[in-house]
Formats: sequence, structure tokens, C-alpha cells
Amino acid sequence: MPTILQFLHSYEDTSVTRIAGQIIQHLTPQGYTFHTGVAVDDPKQKAFIQSLGATTTEFFKTPPIPAAMRDFIRQNGVQIVHSHTPRTAVLTNLALRGVSNVAHVTTRHLLTQLNSRKMGLVYTAVDRVSLYMPNLIIPVSKTMGEQITSFPMIDPKKVFPIQNGVDTRRFYVPEERSACRAELGLRDNEIVFLFTGRLEWMKRIDLLLTAFHTVHTHHPHTRLLIAGVGTLETELKQQAESLGLLKDNAVVFLGFRRDVQRLLAACDVYVQSSSNEGLSLSILEAMAAEKAIIATNVGAALEVLENGVTAHVIPPLEVEPLTNAMLATVEQPEQAKALASRARAVVNAQFSVEKMAENYASAYQKFLSR
Repeated sequence: MPTILQFLHSYEDTSVTRIAGQIIQHLTPQGYTFHTGVAVDDPKQKAFIQSLGATTTEFFKTPPIPAAMRDFIRQNGVQIVHSHTPRTAVLTNLALRGVSNVAHVTTRHLLTQLNSRKMGLVYTAVDRVSLYMPNLIIPVSKTMGEQITSFPMIDPKKVFPIQNGVDTRRFYVPEERSACRAELGLRDNEIVFLFTGRLEWMKRIDLLLTAFHTVHTHHPHTRLLIAGVGTLETELKQQAESLGLLKDNAVVFLGFRRDVQRLLAACDVYVQSSSNEGLSLSILEAMAAEKAIIATNVGAALEVLENGVTAHVIPPLEVEPLTNAMLATVEQPEQAKALASRARAVVNAQFSVEKMAENYASAYQKFLSR
């Protein structure tokens, strides 16, 4: 029976944790045994991971982390350590020193860029160095796979792209629309934009607020919901207040939510204004929910979306194209509906969670069959 340790940064509710959970959920019935470990304390999704049948371990409680991992790997007969971030890749590399017959697989969910965050140079350096440590690198998109194989001395045979997938049935719940809109105080005639994710610099919610200010000025029956938490929450709320968008709840900050599928049912348009992404789970979830989508052309956006066919794909870091795309979804509702319908058909055909999980099983078998 294959035994795999999923090594996460924390149990915070992020796309990384959700991908790991989907792998566990779909491969456990096939005979895989999963353990999970974290390097930082954040219990938000710990119970969820446990409900899928995986054990949970906090390596930070018995430092140094690499030594605690090494003991755990030996005691539990772990055959593969699957890291999910640059930091966990580095820690895994240290833990496996002196350990034989254990493979290191890493999923690269995002390639850090210099301007993506504070101390971007440091994070980018760690990001790039960590790519040379695992036995197998799994980029979450073909685009990212091509970028990684272009780096000096990266063996293309060690790069195995697996596109993200979502449970398309879970995120299509139109029957929840009326109840969720009523709970949020949304009127039937209001056009509702939604963003879900971390409130961090690379998401560029500041640009979204600026664009929405213009949209709301022209169309007062529009609302913007922002679901998520992060280091910029206070700053973004201050910006919204200065723009007059908190008056009459034109913009509502919803905080951390576990019912994203209901929020998607309640909204009309999903907006992603990021300056950097991998292959966005949020975009796939919005496609599954059959929503009109506006997304910046970053990361693997064009692997998933086709501008003018399934979404409005716009340049990053520019307010005017974002504003115009948002105005178009309000002023051309039939076009928006057609984009949403075609997007749902694409995600159902190409980006199912079942397909993603089977691809991970194939990646694991590269080492388990040795």
C-alpha cells in the first residue's frame, strides 16, 4: 500500500491545501495511505484533512523540522514526500539527507516574481533554488512547465505538468442563489461582482476597487463582494471608504468564508485582477459555477480561458481595461451569459478533479514502481 506524506506550509484554507485535500480524497479509495504535515501553525483546514482519512502532524512542535520529519518518515514507512511550497521543498531536501529509497515530489503552484510581494528578491531566490532539489517537479500548468524547463540545468525529464482541477458539481449550485443573496442583502436587480482569495499585494484588489468605483458611478445597481483575509485588509477597507464605496454597502468585505460555492451562486461576475497566478482554482470554480469571468492575462490564464469566447481576459496592472470589461458585463448581459455558458462546458470537459487526481497517481507511480 503506497504511503505518501503531503507536506504543507500550514492548514490554512488556500488553493494549496485544497489541491492536497483533493488528491487525498480521490486516491485514498485506491489504496494510498496519506499523512500530512505542516511547518507553521494554522488549524483552519486541519479537521477537513482529517475527515478525508489522512493523519495530521505539526512538525514545528518538535524542532528542528527536518529532524522531526526524518523520524516521522522512518517510523511510518513513507515512500514519497510531496511538498507544496518552496519552503517545504527546502525542508524536505534537508529531511531526506541520509534517507534512502524515499522520493521527493513537489507541486509548484506559483512561480514567485520579484514584484509579487515584499522581499520579492529573497522569495524569488528561494523559489528558484528549491526547483533543483526534488526528484520530480509538478507545475500546475503547461505554461509554468515551459517556464521551469527553460531555467538553466533543469532536466526536462523531471518536469511533469498537471493542470489543476475542481469538483465541478460542488461549485454549480444555482438553487442557492436566492437564499444567499437574501442573506447578503442583495436586491434582485443588482449586478454583483465577486472576488475570493487572499488580500495580498499580488491580487491587486486596489486596482479592482478603483475600477469598480467607476463602474458603480455609472451603474449604481452594482455591488462588489470581497471574500478573504490577508495583510492588506485594513488598507483596502480604507481605500474603499475613501472612494465612498462602503456607503450603502456598494463594496462588502465578507472576511474568511467556507461557502464559496454559495457566493458564486449569488454573484453575476467573477473578477480576478492579479499580477501573478499559477493556474487559478478560483477561476476554475467560477467557470464551474457558470459565471461571467474577468481575469488578467497572467500565469496560465490562456490555458483555461479564451478571450471573448469564455471570458474577458485583460492585461494585468491596468485599470482601464479592467473597468471596461466590468462595464461590458453590466451593459451586455446576453454576451456575459454566453461567456459563462461556454466556460462551464470547458471546465467540465477539461479540468475535472478526477482527471487531476489520476495524473497525480501516474506521477507517484514513477517512483512506487521502482
